[in-house]
Parts: sequence; C-alpha cells; structure tokens
Amino acid sequence: MKNISDLSFLVIDDDQHMLSIVRLLLQAFGADAVHECAEASRAVETFRAIRPDIIVVSQSIGPMSGIEFAKAARRSKESPDRYVPIILITSNSKRKNLYEARDAGITEILLKPMSGEDLLARIESIIRNPRPFIDAAGYVGPCRRQMQMPSFRGPERRKKSANLVVAQLSEHMAG
Repeated sequence: MKNISDLSFLVIDDDQHMLSIVRLLLQAFGADAVHECAEASRAVETFRAIRPDIIVVSQSIGPMSGIEFAKAARRSKESPDRYVPIILITSNSKRKNLYEARDAGITEILLKPMSGEDLLARIESIIRNPRPFIDAAGYVGPCRRQMQMPSFRGPERRKKSANLVVAQLSEHMAG
C-alpha cells in the first residue's frame, strides 16, 4: 500500500467531535496532511486551496449534505478536481440513500457506528483497487460496477462509448 503519509486529506463534518475523531484516526494511521472543515462553505474554499488526495465527508454538513457536496465536486466546472476520491460517512443505511450517494459519485461509503479499521479499509480500497472514473452525460465519478462477473459474455458497452473518459486513481495521485 502507498504510504498514507504521502496523502493529503480533507475532512468535512459539522460535528466537532466526529471531526476530531476522524482527524485523530488519520493521524494515527500516519497521515501528516489532514485539513478540517466544519462548514460546507469553507469546505469548498479549502478543497480549491489544498486539492486533497482524499475527501472524507459527513452526510450532514449543513447547510448542504455530503451528497450535495460530492455532486458539486464532481459536476461543477469550477471543481479543482472532479476525480478526487470521496468517502461518505453516514448513519443512513437505507437503500435509497446508498443509491443516491453512489449516483452522486461517492467513491466509498462508511456507515456509523464506524471504527478505525473501517476507515482504514475504505482508504486501502481506494489505493489498492482504484476504479476507473466515468465522465459522461449525467454522471461523473467512479465506475459504479464494483462486482466482477467472470461468466459475463456480453458486449462491454462502456468501452465503446465515445463520451466516456476513464482516469485511473493512480494517475490522479501521481499528478
């Protein structure tokens, strides 16, 4: 695994206690560059200023949601990095919420109550198993197909799409 100390993180949460927990966990894992934001408006500014390697955002960051933040990060022409990996922390495990997060371009979802091992597993997944990023009409984010089906013999329609842009996370982090 890539050394986590080489990565910069932006943690966004309006709950100061949770913000501190995530920061302390990341630092315990060896992260040196952990930036915090307790307000959505500051988060957008900080995202532009520091261009983090990974964003960890809470579902509720007032006045917008973490999902709305992800949509803005992915779809806005002013976004400093549409391909940045985003981990969403949420206590809402309803299928509708999880699908909404996936469709907003969230890279990984972390359900509360969470542990340090859970957070580290999501970071390792981002680093070890980078998914291609899709930039198509109506969706920007990691490929939503996480399940590999070796028995599938049909056409791979996405390989043929002229509107598809694929960017590997490893290229993102190297640049």
